Amino acid sequence: MEEFVPGEFKKCVNNDGPCYAPLMEDYQEVYAKAECLAHLSYTFSEKKMMLVDLQGSMFKLYDPEITTYEFTLDTDESYFCARNLSHLHVSIDTFFTEHECNKYCELMGLKD
Repeated sequence: MEEFVPGEFKKCVNNDGPCYAPLMEDYQEVYAKAECLAHLSYTFSEKKMMLVDLQGSMFKLYDPEITTYEFTLDTDESYFCARNLSHLHVSIDTFFTEHECNKYCELMGLKD
């Protein structure tokens, strides 16, 4: 059972990498910060993984996914869960094809 999330539930970054454009002006900051979080997670992890599937109601985000370029450990165990789309190199590549750095990326010192 999950806690009730008041407000409109929106997806900012999909689990396969696409970034969504906010349809309403009051969501622009939320979407920009969500994209920055995905970008920051990739940089912070030394380009090994990324937070994707960023969704929720305004600044409360729920149910993120983690994706990697490497699908398995050396022991053939998979990282995280089955939604890790690394075997296709989909999520990270798609994100950086669509992502345009914003003022939050600049504040965090992230590079294009």
